[in-house]
Amino acid sequence: MILRVITFIIAVGVVYSLLKRYIFSMFSINMTTNEQLKKMQQQLKEMDKKLGKQNTPTRRKRKEGDYIDYEEVG
Repeated sequence: MILRVITFIIAVGVVYSLLKRYIFSMFSINMTTNEQLKKMQQQLKEMDKKLGKQNTPTRRKRKEGDYIDYEEVG
């Protein structure tokens, strides 16, 4: 009876250590990656806002007789 209890405790300990080493670490990595991804997306949105305010595209009016690039014609 005591041998069974000791074996059961050792088996539970081994299973717990394997879960802790592999499964729990995957969840931790996944959560950390998601947090970093959200942070990067927020930084990109902020950069887009800043650049959008600074760089407003100005279109040049075409004068008669101006050279037209091939790309603009198509």
